[in-house]
Amino acid sequence: MPGGPGRSSTYFDDLGGLSQDAELVLLDTRGSGESRPAEPTSLTVHRLVTDLAELCAHLGEKAPVLLGHSFGCRILLEYAAAHPDAVQGLILLTPPAMWESGEIESGRSAILSMREGVSGFGQAVEAARAIPSAGPRERHLLEAQAVPLWYGRWDAEGQSHAARAAAETPARTAVTLRRSAYATPVADLTTIDAPALLVAGQYDYVSPPGPIHALHERLPDSSYVELEEAGHYPWLDEPGLLRALIGDFLDGLPLAV
Repeated sequence: MPGGPGRSSTYFDDLGGLSQDAELVLLDTRGSGESRPAEPTSLTVHRLVTDLAELCAHLGEKAPVLLGHSFGCRILLEYAAAHPDAVQGLILLTPPAMWESGEIESGRSAILSMREGVSGFGQAVEAARAIPSAGPRERHLLEAQAVPLWYGRWDAEGQSHAARAAAETPARTAVTLRRSAYATPVADLTTIDAPALLVAGQYDYVSPPGPIHALHERLPDSSYVELEEAGHYPWLDEPGLLRALIGDFLDGLPLAV
């Protein structure tokens, strides 16, 4: 389940080689990627949860292992809360701070301090610090300048990945889904008993580690891992380590009945 919201699943590529270990079913949510254009009224959190349920039924998967990134984690947690018996396991890569937002500003401040003076990140740090006091038009420009902070390494691979974002994310879909996310009450996580793996990146400015660890503490059966060299896209920054973590998690799941 991709993030964005509304980004095409092509940005996953092969999830750092994970396709060699497991069969991946990559979903383009409604209104994005190769899915048909969607009416704005259908671009809601609840509709995406329903879409996922229909996809699982179509594939004959009664209790799949679900992997999500960023905003996609929100959809998976809502799905798991609504269908507690229909999930074998959850892999949540850099989930958003929708449940635990109190630590996000302090987390971002700490990341800016770590990045300050690091080659390739100077302009991004300055832009991020200027965003809170900027007007709407200037804010848009500053956010674009701050994009390197989304990555553990701002190298050619990261720059190429970032350059694809606009083409992979329909603007109307993204804006409408984001509004729905903020307007929709979040799920009761205590109803989720499926094993969950939460992965944070030490340098992730979008979803700092603090709120992700707090989310881990609220999930009854979860484990938390912070990747020291990773940003918001851990399969780019730490592909081998992430692949090993996911492999261990999958090996530890009870066999599906």
